[in-house]
Amino acid sequence: MTVRVTLLLPLACFVLLQSGCLFQDADGDGLPDLQETCVDLDGDNVPNCQDLDSDSDGVPDAVEGDGDVDGDGLPDFLDVDDSQPLQLNLAWDGRSRYYELYLPPGVEKGTSVPLLLGLHGTGQTSEQFRHQARIKVFAESTGFIAAYPEGVELNWNDGRAVSGITAYDQNVDDVGFLAALIDAIALDFPVDTSRVYIAGFSNGSVMAQRFALERPEKIAAIACVAGQLAENLLELPAPEMPTPILMVNSRDDRVVPFAGGEASLLGMSLGRFASVPESVAYWVGVNGAAETPASIAIDTADYDNCSVVRKIYAPGASGAGVVLYEITGAGHAWAGGLQQVGALSTPVCYDIDATAAAVQFFGQYQRVQ
Repeated sequence: MTVRVTLLLPLACFVLLQSGCLFQDADGDGLPDLQETCVDLDGDNVPNCQDLDSDSDGVPDAVEGDGDVDGDGLPDFLDVDDSQPLQLNLAWDGRSRYYELYLPPGVEKGTSVPLLLGLHGTGQTSEQFRHQARIKVFAESTGFIAAYPEGVELNWNDGRAVSGITAYDQNVDDVGFLAALIDAIALDFPVDTSRVYIAGFSNGSVMAQRFALERPEKIAAIACVAGQLAENLLELPAPEMPTPILMVNSRDDRVVPFAGGEASLLGMSLGRFASVPESVAYWVGVNGAAETPASIAIDTADYDNCSVVRKIYAPGASGAGVVLYEITGAGHAWAGGLQQVGALSTPVCYDIDATAAAVQFFGQYQRVQ
């Protein structure tokens, strides 16, 4: 057998990468390079076939193996969420609303911990968003509860004027649902209600901002990726309470234009958006933050063809700041996350990790009760 392998291996190596033959095991973790592939899943500048922890979840690939413990089709060594979260429902406004809940180890025995709601984009499931944003990794390391609710038919009523989508046509009260969800989770689990945060992608990003406008007393801060204010939200009365906000937007986003205006996907109108500068200016005004930011350029990944400028608008008397990560060279994606498939498959920027940035940002803020 040894002789046969020795003879056949060179014939199989017609596909070569810098690390060597795909049928080898460059990192010695027991998983062949052909199976791992040599893409860089976690954006750490180390291709999977040379990476002992390909999904950066803190568990070595050799330990996780190539099984599929949660049955989602992803091998465990590539799956940051390779455990099944609680699958729950909340009766709200005549509907049974589905959400997933992840509890970090020991949370039920400890003191109250923060709660983070992760809001998916249009057409995404809560599971797909979990994989994309990799929030669980940070929930485990920092000890917060993560909840992933789903919009009606996978859409949030974020305030845009859109027809042909149930969430908008029926004016679904998603602000009320999210407020009720926070209360329900806090009733059953040890949530520190002064440290409740929302992170949203695309449609979920706009939804997070609508919630901050209408129910700011329920949350301590929000993070919004690939989605700014809907124009309709600018017509609402300004909130009486400030909300710290982190925004991550690409100048090359072809779904939600950085410059604002009409958005569309596959020929379908998605309503109108304010521009990113207009949205930032709005939140700077609400929060009483500095109008002139401190800026720093970030370009740490040389393989993603993008760059980032971080703009920090210092908090004013309210203590609520505004931070914008302005990306050039990426598309409608969660920075640092998994690339989507299908119509929304666009380049991902790995110069920053939007989830890590959000968690770090959230750690600065606690809502005064």
